[in-house]
Amino acid sequence: MTKRRVLILCTGNSCRSQMAEGLINHFLGDQWHAQSAGTKPSGYVHLLAIEVMAELGIDLSRHRSKSTEEFVGQDFDLVITVCDDAAENCPVWLGKGKKVHIGFEDPALASGRLDEQLKVFRRVRDKIRKSVLLYLQQAFPPAGQASASPSSITLPGRPSGTESSMRVHYQQELRRLQDELLLMGSVVCQALHSSIEILKAQNLDQARQLVADDRLINQKRYAIEDACLTLIATQQPMARDMRLIAGILEIASELERIGDYAKGIARITLYIGREPLVKPLVHMPQMCDIVVRMLRASLDAFVAQDVEQARQIPNQDDEVDALYNTINRELIDIIVANPKLIDHANYLSWAAHNLERAADRTTNICERIIYTVTGKFVEMDNKEPDLAGVN
Repeated sequence: MTKRRVLILCTGNSCRSQMAEGLINHFLGDQWHAQSAGTKPSGYVHLLAIEVMAELGIDLSRHRSKSTEEFVGQDFDLVITVCDDAAENCPVWLGKGKKVHIGFEDPALASGRLDEQLKVFRRVRDKIRKSVLLYLQQAFPPAGQASASPSSITLPGRPSGTESSMRVHYQQELRRLQDELLLMGSVVCQALHSSIEILKAQNLDQARQLVADDRLINQKRYAIEDACLTLIATQQPMARDMRLIAGILEIASELERIGDYAKGIARITLYIGREPLVKPLVHMPQMCDIVVRMLRASLDAFVAQDVEQARQIPNQDDEVDALYNTINRELIDIIVANPKLIDHANYLSWAAHNLERAADRTTNICERIIYTVTGKFVEMDNKEPDLAGVN
């Protein structure tokens, strides 16, 4: 049996249309072949969309954000738009295919903590599953079954609104930048965690891969920077919006540097090679866990614009510093007992120092969050001694 073809249209092709494509191909794949595209493709599939679809056993990790231009001239049995912006601005479809709109809220605009955003993504996923799949089954039943008349098919109502499309696009771009920053932060957190696991296991192959993968973090940083500068040039943001974009620029730079620290730890693994570590890694994984926890919390605080959380996170840096000092004391004892181990002891000291610096960079992120929300810059790392005038 020849499958019917359906094209799901959205604006960014990062959330709703991607989830609809996955749901149709998974549950109605014997009857339909679904594809999705965006009028202004974001260039990525939203990380939370991938996660909530994986809960249903549907893998979107290999999907990509596609432009409607890729499908111009192709015929479809049905074209479904799933968001207002696409319904108002999607191109005139010259090929074969009925066009219908089934609108859903944009989960990418969800705010709050990560678990709260996941709830929104799950809600939209379940609405798409119920509404779109039901429509396809009613309007295009399998051979031998009568189709329902158009008037008997209930579609979710399109929300009305008078908000300027320019303003909507601007807000979507701001949200997309935040999504990109969160994605970059997630990659950096994983790199930092992996770097210590790789050092502990002395896995040289994985160390080489982590060093090579750092270029992806760098590319993400520069893509975010380019998008921020474009938004400033085209939209001329003011006041808090300008501080938000400046914050995204600054935090992306801090994340890129933390990624460099992870790469540095991987290189230390390569320097040590197969020779036994001079001491078991006990305190260093504890340091890493705290730093990653701080970094994730700071990204949550940025999304939620939570000043109080941003003020509290740097307090954990004391734990990182205490562990760092403990590691260095233990390494000094090792060197005193056996000076021949000085090089390998220094390698481990450098690795611990990278983690300590990553915690300091996270404190910088928290300072930037406070500035973004309040417009006031607060120096949160005031533990350094005053060395003014010392030569």
